[in-house]
Amino acid sequence: MKKFLKIFLIFMVMISTIYGCYRFYQEKKEEKQLQRIQNQVNEQSKRKIDDELSVIAIGNSNLYSGFNPLQLWHEYKITSFVAAEPSQDPNRAYYILKNVLEFQHPQLIIWEMDEMFTGKDFNDEKAQKYAPMNLFPIARNYTNWKKYSAQSFKNYDNYDYNYLSRMATKGYLYKTKVKARKQNKNFMIKTIKRANIKPHRQEIFYKIVSLLKEKQIPLLLITIPSARSWTMEKHNTIMDLSKEVGVPFLDLNLNNQLINWKKDTRDEGMHLNDYGAQKVTAYIGEYLKEHNLIENQTISQESQKMWDQDYYDYIEMIN
Repeated sequence: MKKFLKIFLIFMVMISTIYGCYRFYQEKKEEKQLQRIQNQVNEQSKRKIDDELSVIAIGNSNLYSGFNPLQLWHEYKITSFVAAEPSQDPNRAYYILKNVLEFQHPQLIIWEMDEMFTGKDFNDEKAQKYAPMNLFPIARNYTNWKKYSAQSFKNYDNYDYNYLSRMATKGYLYKTKVKARKQNKNFMIKTIKRANIKPHRQEIFYKIVSLLKEKQIPLLLITIPSARSWTMEKHNTIMDLSKEVGVPFLDLNLNNQLINWKKDTRDEGMHLNDYGAQKVTAYIGEYLKEHNLIENQTISQESQKMWDQDYYDYIEMIN
């Protein structure tokens, strides 16, 4: 018995030592990766470039999990940025747009509609405070924000490793984890029912539509596939608003051939992983091309080289 206990203790010590070494290695690896991302983000923010963004997308985590601007650039030569955040509400979206249009004039705004129904509401003061966080590093030469660096938002709610990763990849969150949806039934079943939107959120919806009409910038409403968040009732409500204000609505949840819910989600159908995001980004690229929503870009050769380099840096980072 004593011999068995001795062997068991030695075994446990070995396991603990191996695990400790593994954790130390992982922490050092993550620390090195984090520093690399911080340096990359800060370097991007210092660039002096022209008004290059053709598309700016706003929304919540569904958007930044399912739309990759670097893939869009590589495949379609369309420049874009995802100004999204966890649980973003329409008021934060409004102030992000209001600020970004001070120094950018995109050809198109893409607005992911899940945030009309989810997330906590931010008041005007807090929404304005968070705008720089979600537009960094594309603020670049915007005078009011020259003071910011990648570390400027450490005390903000959503500042973490994922945030820094998104800022290095034009707002996209790269995740390859696969956790399949448990149910395989269709979640977009036809109905005449409508989901309710809070009155103040509907007011902000009209406010954003009005802002973009004033700036003469087209708007595309969209939903990224999410089997746990989206419903046909929500679709009907947004379709009604879309028709009312005269803007297109692309609901990718209606395409039941686009996503494989056994392989393309990282959390049982709530968010897409990179495999799903590749499909969605390609679909959006084709949609923009087929509907002539983006005219030929006239960005400098220097900017094109920078976008190409950012794409190659991204590929190197994920491999």
